[in-house]
Amino acid sequence: MVDENYLIAAHEVGHQLIGKARGLAITTISIRRGRELNPVASYDPTQPMPTDDQMLEILLAGWAGEAYILSHPRHCQHFDTRLFLAKIPDGRSGTGWPWALLTGGGSDFGRISRLRGKRLRALFPNRILTTIAGEIHDKRDRFFEIVDRLVDQKLLTADVFNALADGENWSIEMQQQSVSANYDHDLKYFYPKDQLSD
Repeated sequence: MVDENYLIAAHEVGHQLIGKARGLAITTISIRRGRELNPVASYDPTQPMPTDDQMLEILLAGWAGEAYILSHPRHCQHFDTRLFLAKIPDGRSGTGWPWALLTGGGSDFGRISRLRGKRLRALFPNRILTTIAGEIHDKRDRFFEIVDRLVDQKLLTADVFNALADGENWSIEMQQQSVSANYDHDLKYFYPKDQLSD
């Protein structure tokens, strides 16, 4: 059985790795929870958005990340399509499939339901999920490294995520940046700006 935080991290990292490959810029990636916090991948609204087809792949990539981590051990050299397909039903955390696809909402599939003409493709997602998982498998060393660091740190900045995704090794500077980002997040969340004095 995979730890829930590990599964959530795989979900968020799946979104980000495929988003990065599609040119989507992020600001943070987090698995922090509590009060109004939820696991999230925050995107930079000042950067161009992907096409609807690319956005569909990015939204499904969280689910693919979960099913991949459930079906492939860390050092698995070959992508096993049958094993991956068998784990797809187990990797639905946070996606709301298929109900949110039909009813809308805030889940990944709720967002897909608002993409023009993509609902039918998403209703039968196995081919798309398998293609995405193949991309994750090709980047498996980076995928597992980022998942590990996200579980440990709870929040990674775009700079740290991109450095890890590009193959850099974890460093003390990355750890310090992550600790600082977590502290800044707590400061903004628990002490609104109007309560802080200069």
